[in-house]
Amino acid sequence: MKTFINKGFTFIELIIVISIISIITLIAMPNYLKYREYVIREETLNIGKGIYLSAVDYYFINSKDSISGDDIDSMKKFIQEDVGLPIISVDKIKSSVEHILDIKYYYKANSYKCEVNLNRNKCKIFYIKNNSENLIYQNY
Repeated sequence: MKTFINKGFTFIELIIVISIISIITLIAMPNYLKYREYVIREETLNIGKGIYLSAVDYYFINSKDSISGDDIDSMKKFIQEDVGLPIISVDKIKSSVEHILDIKYYYKANSYKCEVNLNRNKCKIFYIKNNSENLIYQNY
């Protein structure tokens, strides 16, 4: 006489396991998304700070009293090599006393601007969306 040996799971057992996994996913997903946003924001800030430090390094290594167009081009190349990201533009803000640079860059399909004041050794990082700038970091 043959005896039947149960070698599988019942339908109810599978439904229970799937529902437990779904509940755990629902609880964990918001925390994961918040953490992901936090990591992207911190990476962006670190890149902006790296751009700031590269600009300050270039300025002090070359010890210029004024910044010309050739200096801006060579500074852009220096920053790109140092940070390893493509820089969109480096522009000098018109100021009579201070050397202030606007350095724009892309990261993770978003546009950012790093405003560097070389005389006061200050940095501001902005997130650019729809032609409006939102300050996300400023050192004092």
